Amino acid sequence: MTFRKLFLLGLVWVLSSTPAVLAQSTTGSIQGVVTDEQKALIPGANVSVRHLETNATRTTNSDEGGRFRVINLPVGTYEVTVDQPGFTKYVRSGIILALNQNAVVEATLKVAGITEAVTVVEANASPLNVNNAEIGVMFDPKRISELPLATDRDVFSIALSAPGVSQLGSGQAVFASGPDSGKDSYSVNGMRVRSNNFMVDGQDSNDPSVTGRQQPINNPDIVQEIRLITNQFAAEYGRAAGSVMNVITKSGTNTFHGSAFEFHNDNALNARSNLDKKARDTSPWRIENQFGGTGGGPIIKDRTFFFASFQRWTDRRLGSGSTINGVPTEQGRQILQQAAGSRPQVAGLLKFLPAAQTPLVGRFANFTLGGQTYSVPLGAFTGSATRQDNNNQWSTRIDQQLNQRHTLSGRYLFTDDTDAGGGQVTPPRLTTLVPARQQAANVWLTSALSNRSVNELRAAYQRLATTTTAQDTSSQEIPSIEISDLGLTGFNAGTSRTGIGLAVNLPQYRFNNTYQLQDNFSYIVGRHSLKVGADLRQIRVKSFFVPTTRGRLAYSTLQRFVDDVADLAATINRPLPGGESIVYYDWTDAYFFGQDEWKVLDNFTLSYGLRYEAPGNSIASLVALNKRVVQAAGGDQRYAFTPVPKRDTNNFQPRFGFNWNPRTRTDGLIGRFTGGNKFVLRGGYSRTNDYGFININLNIASAFPFIASLALPVTPQPGGGLGANNAYTSLATVQPSGDPLMITRTVVGGDFRSPSADQYSLEVQRELTANLVLRVAYVGTKGTSLFQTLDGNPRLPFSLTQRLDPTRGIIRLRANAASSIYHSLQISGDKRLSNAFSAGIHYTWSAFIDTASEIFNPSSGEVAVSQDSFNRNADRGRSSYDRPHRLTGNFVYELPFLRNQQGAFAHLLGGWQVNSSFTFQSGAPFTVLNGSEHEYRGTAEGRWKLAVFGVTLIGRPCR
Repeated sequence: MTFRKLFLLGLVWVLSSTPAVLAQSTTGSIQGVVTDEQKALIPGANVSVRHLETNATRTTNSDEGGRFRVINLPVGTYEVTVDQPGFTKYVRSGIILALNQNAVVEATLKVAGITEAVTVVEANASPLNVNNAEIGVMFDPKRISELPLATDRDVFSIALSAPGVSQLGSGQAVFASGPDSGKDSYSVNGMRVRSNNFMVDGQDSNDPSVTGRQQPINNPDIVQEIRLITNQFAAEYGRAAGSVMNVITKSGTNTFHGSAFEFHNDNALNARSNLDKKARDTSPWRIENQFGGTGGGPIIKDRTFFFASFQRWTDRRLGSGSTINGVPTEQGRQILQQAAGSRPQVAGLLKFLPAAQTPLVGRFANFTLGGQTYSVPLGAFTGSATRQDNNNQWSTRIDQQLNQRHTLSGRYLFTDDTDAGGGQVTPPRLTTLVPARQQAANVWLTSALSNRSVNELRAAYQRLATTTTAQDTSSQEIPSIEISDLGLTGFNAGTSRTGIGLAVNLPQYRFNNTYQLQDNFSYIVGRHSLKVGADLRQIRVKSFFVPTTRGRLAYSTLQRFVDDVADLAATINRPLPGGESIVYYDWTDAYFFGQDEWKVLDNFTLSYGLRYEAPGNSIASLVALNKRVVQAAGGDQRYAFTPVPKRDTNNFQPRFGFNWNPRTRTDGLIGRFTGGNKFVLRGGYSRTNDYGFININLNIASAFPFIASLALPVTPQPGGGLGANNAYTSLATVQPSGDPLMITRTVVGGDFRSPSADQYSLEVQRELTANLVLRVAYVGTKGTSLFQTLDGNPRLPFSLTQRLDPTRGIIRLRANAASSIYHSLQISGDKRLSNAFSAGIHYTWSAFIDTASEIFNPSSGEVAVSQDSFNRNADRGRSSYDRPHRLTGNFVYELPFLRNQQGAFAHLLGGWQVNSSFTFQSGAPFTVLNGSEHEYRGTAEGRWKLAVFGVTLIGRPCR
């Protein structure tokens, strides 16, 4: 179905359905009831809600039950005025409306006296959630801008201080898009690190390739609020099953305001890492600066507002790389040059591997050539490289009050970054050059069609362009070469790789373009707040990702390398005739929802809805490409791409929740427990689905039947074992041979679809003070049909060669085969900003169990494929992301002296703050495969021993 047809279908559906507020809401609402002093309901009262910073005003009337609700209000500070003939006007100001908050205002009107006095109440609305079952954390502007978020001030890292969030551990793979430190990759309430949905002003901001956020924001001064929803999403939210992070940018107001900042970091302010300590006596050189500012205000008072920002970020540093123990010394290089320097593989080694810096006493590598044996002295080599990063970020936003009922807004974010010198440091000449540019534009029209209905139309566009290549292109002259005897290992790019020649997965690049159209309508009738919406997205990706195009050669010993006998790997990849190295993906996602908040009683609300998601079939983009391959092969169906999954059209997501505010008496035991109306019990169930990221597609497109993965034939060797002769010289000319069905391929299951998650929660909230809330909750998640890599043609039990289907070779199958279960107790205390103090503290006690934690290897010590393909449940155990205990907290406190800052002296000494954030969590699970120097030995008792780092563990094999 074309994007145009989907758009027309969605538009017709929206316009013909019962109503709703914005999907991926960027607003809040104010509701309440109007009564007189005897608590009699007052219908027909005039209610006016005014945004104090822009003077934008919305009006409505109380219904027959005295109730009113004003929806789709931008976050900010409000004043509510209630007026009714015969009564004194009621004014309540200072209501700070947060994202997704339904602020409750109970207006009691007094009978008018002779003077018609006006009652003014300066009080914020209660922080209790008395409307739905949503579980999440809101971060106010004070904490966003003032907290020490991270060394790079990445606003998305604030999620790590929320309950139910598990941070990656050391050595765990960073899958989602984000910095190498992994702080943007986190698991939420029992789902994977890829299961998070990122939005900026309601706009999709997700990387379709590997998931994670696509648009970086390293300037917290442009952010008004952040809302992280971790469970019980309303039907308006979806796309991911773990969490929803919605970032709202600041807008201009009737007063000019701005900020300027400078953040500096250098080697004197940093401690040495373990690698640094081994390489040098002082901290490595580093100079980092982040500077910029923001500004906003009126263009036309009460009508047109602007907000803009700019940030320049530069980082210059000297980084230490891994240490290789086994590099030939200068004397050893001379021996190699004299004995075998004319051999091309040896010449390549001498060109790209410098001499050892420190000899290792008694360490030699021997080889025999021409009947003579040579001993090559070895030593240690630790690399270092200068890394330079230049980053520019800027943004603009315009808000136009067309009239009292219509507001037009637009926002543009831009990031340009060039990172040079990252990646592999040891040996030298292998560092990377990574230019990247992100852009995000968003335009939305909010229309209050009546006192009870609002429509929002939104159009958005985002783009990512990124390339990863070598700084020194000469590194591409040779294949990726590994020599275990010399400590040269690894073939994929990374700081831990020590092989020579550019890594096999480089160079690569991709360009993502996402076009998004949303239309949403809301309507309030009686005790019902109805919502429906549609969200259509077209994603186009141009990708170059063909690993091993220069080849990979792996030798176990120096002898094998000199003889050019690759005994571990001798492979190269090439596009098949008719195929392409550049692949284009084009698909359209369609999301629809309908929901209702039904206030059954004044203190009891039911929220329920249904969301439907029809994600596009991005894998279908490969069909046309494969047809050309089959045609070039003379129609040979052994080259056909199969199976091809159909579009996933079965993602119906019911949502149900309740919210009960008992409103008991304030005396007695129950009164002390509930505080009268300061207690809420809420809970619910929701079904959500995860997204099929196209990194899976790249695995398919970079294997047969699109790419020929060619391996040199191996033969028995005189010294024993098998090996590929003349590997270095023959690799470039190897040709396909044999049965195509025996070639290793990567496929997805014929029923490949979006994984699902069932979420459960039961929570109590207690307002302790006007600005402090305590929350105790049970949160659980059941993951089903999660992505997992399977051996699609496994070897038969007790056989080293025979496979289940002897007519087929190795099949890497990406399938919906894994499952998970998560249970947790979560205790939180949140204090919103008051008296110059804002804070949050959260404790999570949980258990996270799954059969597979990721579709790829979660860490260096874990293997994604099941140990036993015929009994996959045997892998069920603690998830890689299981953190049984986690305590996080943060606070911002402005010191009490000279807060008013009147005069130059007070400006200098006043306004100082004490800010902090902290995290304590259990360590990540590990397996017996973690570490190095593994030694397996059988014993007479049939038990096993494993020696790791000199420690012997004795026990039966784990199941």
